[in-house]
Amino acid sequence: MLAMGRIEVNELETAMSQTTTPQVGDAAPAAKPLAISLAEYVRGLSPEDKQVVFLALLREALEFNGDSGLLPIEDEAGKPFGYYVPPKAAQTLSDQTWNEMPASVRDAMNRPVKNLDNCISADQMLDLLSREPGSPPR
Repeated sequence: MLAMGRIEVNELETAMSQTTTPQVGDAAPAAKPLAISLAEYVRGLSPEDKQVVFLALLREALEFNGDSGLLPIEDEAGKPFGYYVPPKAAQTLSDQTWNEMPASVRDAMNRPVKNLDNCISADQMLDLLSREPGSPPR
């Protein structure tokens, strides 16, 4: 079983709102109340700055929870929002799946494709998987 960790949006926002900002001339950092929520602040950032914030938070979550298991992400109401799958966890899951696969299936998957006209690209497969049930392919 892989280790599981959690990112909870409310805890993150609360923790970040309790951070302090040192002021010039202050002997100790002083807490500053936020005029807007952190979510509103982030919404106002440029896409590049949002990427920087996202990566910093993700790295911190991985430091806290480890990078060898799936990282479930919950919304403000505690409902499942999705998962982040770190590269180590993805490799572990891939290796486990491959090892549990019957030898005949592994052999078939290792054979070169005889007719490329019977294949679709990874982009086409993702398109098929992401479309709504019953809707035509894009």
